[in-house]
Amino acid sequence: MSEEKARDDNDLAKAGELPDDPEDGTRLVADGPRLTTVRDMLRGAYKSATTPRQKRAATTGSYKLDNLTGGLRAGFTWVLLAETSWGKTSHTIEMADENLKRGGRVLIVSCEDAPAVYGARLLARRARVNANRLRDGKLEPDEISRAMAAVERAEPVPVYLDAIGKSAEWILRQLPMIVRAYGIDVVVIDYLQVVHTIARHEDRRLALAWIADQFRACIKQLGVTGVLVSQLTPQQGVKPSKYSVRDSKDIVHGAEVVAVGYYTEEGAKTRDGIPIPAHSRAICIDKNKDGPLGSVILNWDEDCACFRDDVDKAYDGMSDMHDRLDDFDELDRRAP
Repeated sequence: MSEEKARDDNDLAKAGELPDDPEDGTRLVADGPRLTTVRDMLRGAYKSATTPRQKRAATTGSYKLDNLTGGLRAGFTWVLLAETSWGKTSHTIEMADENLKRGGRVLIVSCEDAPAVYGARLLARRARVNANRLRDGKLEPDEISRAMAAVERAEPVPVYLDAIGKSAEWILRQLPMIVRAYGIDVVVIDYLQVVHTIARHEDRRLALAWIADQFRACIKQLGVTGVLVSQLTPQQGVKPSKYSVRDSKDIVHGAEVVAVGYYTEEGAKTRDGIPIPAHSRAICIDKNKDGPLGSVILNWDEDCACFRDDVDKAYDGMSDMHDRLDDFDELDRRAP
């Protein structure tokens, strides 16, 4: 690649106009290798360690997960794994809602569900109304009042991108323009197994690995947080792990954090020995590039069919995050 060609392509990338081949638009360098000395590397680490953060990380929606992982940090890519009906989309809604409350911006790139699906779940969460009555158009008078109030308070900011039936290449062309135009902090791809590509691959496993790799590269280039939602394949009697990812284990290899959603079993207890109800929804952090591993119990609201967590209870900054770990009910990490 000539220097003139590289400059041209980089100019296109900065302008949000990636080439048709995402490989050409997400990994371009105009010069030769970029080298860093030991001195510069350690100076950078020291400056980062001694400078208070000007902008806190985005929240996962759960203060327990925030304390365990440091939150959704720019440049990091998460993979969220869970089986069908565990609540992957509901957890995505929780992340978007809690960040919107704090002035953050989350873009949900939906490759399967229409905006009405997300809208109904977000309305049930915000208005605290019964999900079944909302679905059937039979809200009670007090629920209608709360729903109307939630609609009136709704923010006029984008949160949903319709990518149903679109290719990975199409999504990769849209993301730079949308992220830069609207100040997006977190990009959620919901979900990987339904994304297709126009590029040719030997099998679906390799295609999914390529798709995940391209999304990670694009997200890192944009300097935001990415959450790649994926299905897992459950095994009877075995706690799921990062290796339970469906179709392609390569999906999790490049992620900084892998979060595995699962249901607790009979007899599960907290670190302090407190019994946990069977079939509670939990998340295991099975890979954490910059922190500990562990599991947390999530708060599921059966009536509204949504996750709830009082993030403000503990999410007042990130500096003393790990000092408070023992205050929470994390499960011990157990091998599958």
